[in-house]
Amino acid sequence: MKTMHRITDVEPLDNYVLKIKFRNGDTRLLDMKPSIERGGGFEVLKDAERFREVRIQKDLGGLAWPSGADFCPNTAYMRSKPYESLSYAGKSKRRTTVA
Repeated sequence: MKTMHRITDVEPLDNYVLKIKFRNGDTRLLDMKPSIERGGGFEVLKDAERFREVRIQKDLGGLAWPSGADFCPNTAYMRSKPYESLSYAGKSKRRTTVA
């Protein structure tokens, strides 16, 4: 059976990167630039203010924005890099936590 990851905390950083904490205790960095550059539902997130409106979906534990864009927690985990292994000097814009 495939592991279902759940996001418990998300923090938007500079340069369209999200610092994400998962239920399993991992903290990872997700670069959203490739998804935003592909367009579609993520194109609206080119506006940095809209990008920082990220929230956690209470029902699925994924990422969602008021614009309707959303991101599966398993995909977020697979496409992200371990926080501890990276040196990132981004500044936090806002933090959202769900228990």
